[in-house]
Amino acid sequence: MKSAEIDAFKSDALVAHHFWNTAGGSELLSASVALAFSLIGYMPTLVSVSKIDDLVIKKSFGIDLSSFPRTHAAISINSFGLMMRILLRREINKVIKSTDPEFLFVDSPFYDGNKVRKNGIKVIEYIHFPIEAYFMSLNDRKINLNGDPYIKENYNGIIGSLYFSMFGKISSKFKRENPFDSAHLVLVNSEYVAKIVSSIYSQKPKVLNPPIPPNNIDPSELKDFSSRENSIVLLGRFSREKRYHWVIENIVPKVVNEVGDSKFYFVGYSKGRRSASYVNELVSILNKLNISYSFDIRKNARVYLLENLDKEIVNEVLRRSKVLLHATINEHWGISIAEGMSFGLPVVIHKSGGLWSDLALAGKSGVGYENAEEAIQEIVKLINDEKTWRHYSSMSLRRSDDLRIEKFVQRFNEYIKKM
Repeated sequence: MKSAEIDAFKSDALVAHHFWNTAGGSELLSASVALAFSLIGYMPTLVSVSKIDDLVIKKSFGIDLSSFPRTHAAISINSFGLMMRILLRREINKVIKSTDPEFLFVDSPFYDGNKVRKNGIKVIEYIHFPIEAYFMSLNDRKINLNGDPYIKENYNGIIGSLYFSMFGKISSKFKRENPFDSAHLVLVNSEYVAKIVSSIYSQKPKVLNPPIPPNNIDPSELKDFSSRENSIVLLGRFSREKRYHWVIENIVPKVVNEVGDSKFYFVGYSKGRRSASYVNELVSILNKLNISYSFDIRKNARVYLLENLDKEIVNEVLRRSKVLLHATINEHWGISIAEGMSFGLPVVIHKSGGLWSDLALAGKSGVGYENAEEAIQEIVKLINDEKTWRHYSSMSLRRSDDLRIEKFVQRFNEYIKKM
């Protein structure tokens, strides 16, 4: 449904996200907000730059968006996701001309706060990460993000760095200024991001952790320590900032040397040339190190590169594994980590970002590391020490229970009532 087709529709809430067609954390968050609005009595209209794929969201997260009206531009430039965010501003402006919503929920800085507020709309901005911080001086943001590994890995090389720099110059012309002036409510995904936002704008946003997808398994189906393989799973899209290459080069050989029957499952979403190129890079490293690998979970190998698996197979990998390893540095929030914790998997993560502050709770609910040697030590201990494994497995389950969709809806509703 395009903008012109909803002229007669009175929407209670607009949920604006630039691209709904992948199984990422921002897509889960936006879909969960749409669901939350509907459960507390508002009709959400989905706003997007490209056509929305309901099947991807339902298959990946178990959230059915098909009954919600939507508006989108006929644009799809998946390889230029940053630029698509900028285009969202234009689509929001088009929609508010033809609808009379009470709320606008938007998870990017690309909207005209003054225009929206003049229409009497209550604005909720959700900040996954204040991307404008990368283009500010150190004095303006007060936190040093220069050389941030998350961006360095994601936009590596000459072309990647030029693209990111160009985005910074263009985005400054279209983003809102201070989110606390543009929005009535500013939400963030973690304490880590809250600290960065506060350092820039000298006001603290509210923290609303994203939920675990509602299509997760019943905890009663989980396996105990003795029923699991000595396997390590990494869950996330095939992209450089996930540092799968670092794991294969620095972690796999040494863990295999310590635990002879150990296996590594790299499970993730893969789409487009960029992902394909990265998978080829991983294969090249595996061949160089003479490590056996397979793209088929049914075959015998040391490392499995498992792309775009059905949810049921992903669940089975999580059931059978003993440890969830995450290698990204300064990850803002980890949907894969939260989901893995709900399977009773102890997590081994880098001591940085929102994963360390809000999921591992700085060591209370998960194990952290700062270098390869520490990661290897923790992985081997969890595989071999049942008492340690049981402790962190129970802590994972406890933390993930607080991230269920029902609690997310309840917290979201509490914020709405206070607006």
